[in-house]
Amino acid sequence: MALIACNSPVSVRRLWQGRLLTGAGLALLPWLGFLAATLPPREAAAWVALDALEAACLLTAGARLARGTGGHRAPAAGAAVLGAADACMDLLTSAPGAEFATAAAMAVCAELPLAGLCAALAAQGVRAALDVRAAGDARRPAGRWARPASDVRCCRTALLLRCRGARQQPSRRLPR
Repeated sequence: MALIACNSPVSVRRLWQGRLLTGAGLALLPWLGFLAATLPPREAAAWVALDALEAACLLTAGARLARGTGGHRAPAAGAAVLGAADACMDLLTSAPGAEFATAAAMAVCAELPLAGLCAALAAQGVRAALDVRAAGDARRPAGRWARPASDVRCCRTALLLRCRGARQQPSRRLPR
């Protein structure tokens, strides 16, 4: 297992974050069965749907994060919102006493820290994208088409040059 972690392009930190999210999503699956069996049918439908969506988001984000394929930010954001909503609804719908204490302990120890991790993972990509956008052309690689727009006199010429891949003089007009 250490060889896989060292040879993979994914950092060890990302690998463990992905495993944590995947484990949390897998842990919700038996919980869905427990909720469906113990709650009244109307309440069970709502809670099972909320937790199933949360589990799907956690499993998707965790798998994508652990593999290092990208695309984990949207499901992580969904898991963060659903986890925070789940914690709030647990606290609001619990009866006073031991049930409320259990809901508060679950919210503080499990649901909200997991939602915070998911929010941080979702926001991390947004910060990187904003940094690239703020840098502007300084980070844009100089490639085949990286010449200034002032070199091209006619939009039609520029479009045809790009489509053909030809290196013609910009001042030369193509026949209409």
